Amino acid sequence: MIYNHKLGLHIRTKDSINQVLDDALLYNVAYAQFFLTQTHRDSKYIKFSKEEQELFIQRKRELFSGIFVHSSYWINPASGKKSTQEVSRKLLKQEINLAERLEIPYIVLHSGSATWHQPELSPEENKLLGIKTLCSTLNAVLKDTTNVQILLENTAHGNLCLGSDFQDFVLIKEFLDYPEKVAFCLDFSHAFSFGYNLEKEAEFTDILEKTIGLTNLKLIHFNDSLEPMGSQKDRHAIPGEGLIGAPVLQSLIKNPAFSDIPKIIEVPLPEPEIMNITLRNISAW
Repeated sequence: MIYNHKLGLHIRTKDSINQVLDDALLYNVAYAQFFLTQTHRDSKYIKFSKEEQELFIQRKRELFSGIFVHSSYWINPASGKKSTQEVSRKLLKQEINLAERLEIPYIVLHSGSATWHQPELSPEENKLLGIKTLCSTLNAVLKDTTNVQILLENTAHGNLCLGSDFQDFVLIKEFLDYPEKVAFCLDFSHAFSFGYNLEKEAEFTDILEKTIGLTNLKLIHFNDSLEPMGSQKDRHAIPGEGLIGAPVLQSLIKNPAFSDIPKIIEVPLPEPEIMNITLRNISAW
């Protein structure tokens, strides 16, 4: 079954790349997202043979409408610590290469945190340094990349975390050497938790248009939030079962700005039979 609203799921990586597709088929989704490591904090990338690679690509083309990679959370491309910068650049390049081998056109990336820069400077000045560091990382890894686009995702946290405030993306775009290789992923839960009022729909979409540009939006993380608006805490809920609520999410999913964009739900998955009921209910919105 292909659900309405281009609904999909984040699938936990276990043993193999084709296991990801197997699990996605159990949930009857045409869109899926996964990590290239067995957990988002695992430094061991999943390995695959040439035969596994070819089978994955064939099944992806025949059975799915969109497959996305989410980068590892421990990559911090905005850090001022030299060793962290070097490791983040190396690992991001490695993940891009793996995505290219699997013919996956998008990899979702958190912009990182502007830590370890200059403590004597103001938070605003350090955030700018973090933005420049992030863009330096992106410019380096995207220089020779032709088939994968980075999707920068908004986050929920404050302080020196980049991309929670959509204005950060305006500055980020200014420092990119290859802006055509960078687009955006919008997480509703993160936006709500940071402090954006999603109920004021016209105002919210106007902010997005003036910052990231709605045509640059390639993926939505369609999550509800377990935390209140402005809490700056990141805890996802199944759509309609959190504090954003079903009425707001029902309206957003039908908004022309978002209606034709793939939507990935990122929650711990119950048994397929249970989750399929939830997906059918959301699909009927």
